[in-house]
Amino acid sequence: MSVIKELLSELALKIKYYNLSDYPHLKDGMKFNIRGTTYIFIDIFNSEKVTQNILLHEIGHVSFGHRHLDCRSSGWDRRQEREADRYMIEHRADEWLAQFDWEPDVIDYDKFIEHFELEKRHYGLVVEVFDEIIGQPQLHSHCL
Repeated sequence: MSVIKELLSELALKIKYYNLSDYPHLKDGMKFNIRGTTYIFIDIFNSEKVTQNILLHEIGHVSFGHRHLDCRSSGWDRRQEREADRYMIEHRADEWLAQFDWEPDVIDYDKFIEHFELEKRHYGLVVEVFDEIIGQPQLHSHCL
């Protein structure tokens, strides 16, 4: 996905792959600034789509200007995570819709989630993003 590479380059972010068994203290998507360069750590065993999702999520944090603060509330954390998830889902939705010659009448949310290997917890946000893109709420298309 060249869009991710362009965004990483534009934001001066680098990817560092690691093996979770060698570095159990690391977590996918952790960002560290090392000697002036910001690295995003990614588990080497992730699929390509999961890696892209993590990178888009982390790019979302950077693009929103999110900062890590030890004194922030859990509500603030949830807000930042939701914004970064939304950023990722919006990019994935654009990619999904690009496969059609015209805007589809119905979006199969479950198929979208499965295709991009998203977590089921993202379902509500996926529906919200597509409703905004399409311009109208849909029936929950997984029932159709």
